[in-house]
Amino acid sequence: MTLHGNDRAMARGRRASASARAAGKSAVQAAIACIEAAALRPAEQLTNRVRRIMALGPQHPEVALRYRNYEDGLPSNIKLCQAIWLIDCEYRRERDMIARSIRLWGQNNRPRIDIMRLRELRLMLRFARRFDAARFAEWRISGDHVE
Repeated sequence: MTLHGNDRAMARGRRASASARAAGKSAVQAAIACIEAAALRPAEQLTNRVRRIMALGPQHPEVALRYRNYEDGLPSNIKLCQAIWLIDCEYRRERDMIARSIRLWGQNNRPRIDIMRLRELRLMLRFARRFDAARFAEWRISGDHVE
């Protein structure tokens, strides 16, 4: 059985509450954790996930594995604005393919992970452009993959 919008939010809230209680927090703190987790909007979840991934850095195995396919597709001497444009084009192409699949078959059979990774990459690159463009070059140079 798949969960939808409110069901996912409630399940997320229950997990947060249970983990707060397991950590020895009071019932009030567990209730606050439940409300915060359930009320967290998807955009905030994406932003928090991207910030966590960026804090790990390019050498972290999770980051290297998650984005290896996309980095391998980019030229090594690419500029930040070009990378944003390329990932944006890929994201739009993936969204169009999802829309086409829904139009033709009435459902989307494409894996959600691709569009999720592209959303994360778009946001990471935009963060880099806005806050620290020099870090992008550092990531490209030091982005040796951990196998």
